[in-house]
Amino acid sequence: MWIGFAAGILIIALGIAFENENIIESFMIVGGIIFFAAFIQTFIFYTCPYCGYSLMNVRGGIPEHCPKCGKQLKDG
Repeated sequence: MWIGFAAGILIIALGIAFENENIIESFMIVGGIIFFAAFIQTFIFYTCPYCGYSLMNVRGGIPEHCPKCGKQLKDG
């Protein structure tokens, strides 16, 4: 997720550095696609493997246990 966000922002920033309008537009499109793909990937895959609860609502890193079903998410 974070790599996708960073890559998307970096590509957009590189596109802004060019003078050619076509190159800027191309970099903005590719960077935006990568950024939003990482965002969508997070919503799809950052869930509890047992009950499917979205972990996007949890503050901090990956929790030890699922807030909804209570099953262990991390190995000890």
